[in-house]
Amino acid sequence: MNDLNEVLAVDERRRMTVKQVYRFIVFYHYKLIEVHKFQSDFSLIGRDLLARGASKAAEGFRSDLEPLAHVNYTAP
Repeated sequence: MNDLNEVLAVDERRRMTVKQVYRFIVFYHYKLIEVHKFQSDFSLIGRDLLARGASKAAEGFRSDLEPLAHVNYTAP
């Protein structure tokens, strides 16, 4: 019968390749999480800026209340 070490023998180059692939996967996963965090942060900032801009635009488009207060008066 074959020795277990001979059956499961993996050369050093193959072991290093597997190690590098594993390291790449872990690194890529970590970077992906960081990208999602930044994307979430920037979307919140963008949403707040858009809300402020829309609020300022709404104030600019709003008509004066003084002329509207006399709408129901009868004409002379």
